[in-house]
Amino acid sequence: MNSAKKRPIKIRVFVEITLFSSIPVLIDLALQGELLRQALFVPFYSIIFVLFFSFYNFIPAFIGVILATTEGVALSLYYIKTANITKETVFTASTFHVLLAGLIFCILAAFVRNRVLIGRKRFLERYKQAVHRVAILEKRISILERVHEVLENRVSSQKDSITLLHDRVKKLASLNLDEALNTILDTIALFTEMSVGEIWRLNEEQNLLVPAAVYGWSTETTQSASRSLEGTIEGYVFRNKQPFSVRMLLNSAEFDRFDTRLNILTIPITISGKAWGVLNIQKLPFEHYSQYTESILEILLSLAEPYLRHIVEYEQLQNQQELDSITGYPLFTLLYKNLEDDIERTKYEGGSVSLIIMEIVNFDELELHIDRNQLRRLPFELKEMIDQTKRIKSKAFHYKDDNQIALLVYGLDHDGASFFCLDVLALLSGYTFSANSQNYPVELILGFSTATNANVSVDSMVAEAEHLLSVQRL
Repeated sequence: MNSAKKRPIKIRVFVEITLFSSIPVLIDLALQGELLRQALFVPFYSIIFVLFFSFYNFIPAFIGVILATTEGVALSLYYIKTANITKETVFTASTFHVLLAGLIFCILAAFVRNRVLIGRKRFLERYKQAVHRVAILEKRISILERVHEVLENRVSSQKDSITLLHDRVKKLASLNLDEALNTILDTIALFTEMSVGEIWRLNEEQNLLVPAAVYGWSTETTQSASRSLEGTIEGYVFRNKQPFSVRMLLNSAEFDRFDTRLNILTIPITISGKAWGVLNIQKLPFEHYSQYTESILEILLSLAEPYLRHIVEYEQLQNQQELDSITGYPLFTLLYKNLEDDIERTKYEGGSVSLIIMEIVNFDELELHIDRNQLRRLPFELKEMIDQTKRIKSKAFHYKDDNQIALLVYGLDHDGASFFCLDVLALLSGYTFSANSQNYPVELILGFSTATNANVSVDSMVAEAEHLLSVQRL
């Protein structure tokens, strides 16, 4: 391609040199040798020589000089033979002096041209560097403008962001693990504009990390994905409970052995001080990659930890064998163990746990018209209704009798638990159960107790809640 472009240029230069070298000869032929007689022929050639070295490179200029000299000598010999011109007239001392002066001027012209070309080359190089720097600066300005816009929006909407984060975290109050993890990823995408990310969870049987929730993945990728605990960033973060950020690659060679193409931010998810899973962000806009984003992720995971702990504990309860075959909920024997763990946890982490016992007073009357297994499911159906209405997820257990269930609710003090029970009674005051095309009223009573420190025992909480029930039965 380059040689094809250079070929026409070489032809053009050769044609120009040939024409310029022929100008003195053509003028002298037109004047019938007057230039030669007047000794003006050689100065013309000297001027042509200087022009050659002023506007062309050395080799084309030298070729032009040879062509012009050859034509001049040939024309001089022609006139010596045919016209009344002698050699002494043509080849005089002044002729050689003029040629010598022309050669000196050619050298000066070549030197000046060379300096001009060098200066032009340097100028073009500086100009290219300036253009390159301008392009880099424009790119940086564009990036900084986007970052500034993000920071400006972040400051102006900080209050709304806090409210939004609070509302999002409240959605984690669910005993559905998949729903909670998807809510975490959706919240992260909302605050950071993450386009691809996932949460990994340990599969103890295979000793591998498998996707627990994904964002921006295809179904095929999700089904076949897994991460080894050795040799991957996700496994490193899980084992060491230390976060990873892509900026760490600049400060340490520790991560050179890992493939980090799919890891921008990788953060461990801990529950009760133990590694449970890993949050990984694969794709993130450049302007959102900052310490602020890392802080937001750490805050979000910190806020989500209590909710995830309750969900995981409830999941473990569901996986145990002490479940009722009709309702699928944990039996009364598991309530004590779970409540003991919660009371002990308040000693180190603060917070509170409330025991609420729900009892259907007219259970025996309803059994005359409704199947007993249906009636045993009824309290748990009411529990689901309460969860949806109050947006406070609770753990449910069977209690001592079939007409009773126990709920464990977190984050309520004594007054909060009292108002919660009043709201539930108001909500279900007119509730009727439909069976066999008949509506049967359901009469409920609630007893509760709250533990805000480790000095309270399970037996005292149970006794307090049952006392409130006994008072309402009178």
